[in-house]
This record gives sequence, C-alpha cells and structure tokens, in this order.
Amino acid sequence: MLAEGQTPRMREALAADEEMIVWWGTFVECSAAIARRERTGELSAVSADQARLALRLFQTSWSEVEASDDLRDHATALVRRHSLRSADAFQLGAALAWAHGRPRDHVICTLDGRLTEAARREGFRIEPRSDAG
Repeated sequence: MLAEGQTPRMREALAADEEMIVWWGTFVECSAAIARRERTGELSAVSADQARLALRLFQTSWSEVEASDDLRDHATALVRRHSLRSADAFQLGAALAWAHGRPRDHVICTLDGRLTEAARREGFRIEPRSDAG
C-alpha cells in the first residue's frame, strides 16, 4: 500500500463517511501518480503493483461522476475563477455537478492546497480539516 504522511487523516475521513463519490478521471489520475513514483524509484515494482491492486479495490466501492457537457462547463468556469490545473478543475466541476449547484450542503475530501482554496471559495466544506481550519 502506498502510504503518505497524511494517510492516517484520510483514513479517518473515509471511516467517518465511507461513501466515495469521485470524478470519472480519478482512476487515471491515481494510476499516473503510482506510475510516476515507480519511474522515480520511490516505489518498487512490487509496491506499485500493490498500489494498483488497492486502487482497483477502491474503484469497486466508489461512485463516479461521469463526464458530461455540464461538468465541462463547470470546469471551464472554474479555471477562470481560480488558479486550478485542468485535472483539479474537473475534480471540482464533478463535485459541483454531484452537489447539483448547492455546495454548502456537501463536503469535499482533499489535501491539495489550490483545490482546497477553490472548493472553499465555491462553498464546499473541506475534510479533513487542516490544523488551522
């Protein structure tokens, strides 16, 4: 399993609410992160294979927000309002589509600083909360 410094906090957040709603492209984003770490030597081939297996297991339990014109419109508007990379704009756009435009009633789980700030400005609550939050 690929463990990071924030893994315990993320496991706590998942335990508090086991329902995972993710953007359709999340599997590719996670696969790319695993492959990048394998290429740089941060992960052995065995560890990378274990991480990919864990990812496939997670995929069987999450629900995906599918690609759509509405999601693309959300993501396009988000990159104009916030300093987001396109992948993060799709993540946040998927969250807006999932929330049916009512982010104040929904929580996003992220540790990415730019995505956190943009999601907060859009009205989402963020978990896990930062030490300052």
